[in-house]
Amino acid sequence: MKRYNGVVMLEVNDLAGLPEFDDTDEVVLKESNREFEQISPLEQLFHCYFRSPEEDEMGEWMTSMKIIEYLQGKSKTISLSNSCISTFGRILKKNQIESKRTKKGMQYEVIMLNK
Repeated sequence: MKRYNGVVMLEVNDLAGLPEFDDTDEVVLKESNREFEQISPLEQLFHCYFRSPEEDEMGEWMTSMKIIEYLQGKSKTISLSNSCISTFGRILKKNQIESKRTKKGMQYEVIMLNK
């Protein structure tokens, strides 16, 4: 088994001679799979209360834990597991939320929606 840029390729019988994925192939594959992706309840909840700042806007810098604490206060019916919390940074990155590393840890620039 070989791993290339997050894509796992298996060699079966004489299939090892097939061309490998390059970055362009990976982008095309991700785009074609995008319509089949499921958005997690945590990601949906994030979009209800936060958004990314526009080009000329200044957002508020918050840690992922501060964002999660806010979301938990808004939706008491959703319980967040540890695995859900640990992947929240990836959710923010996937949604192209600007981030920076600080002494307090990773912080994300968001705008809180008035709800």
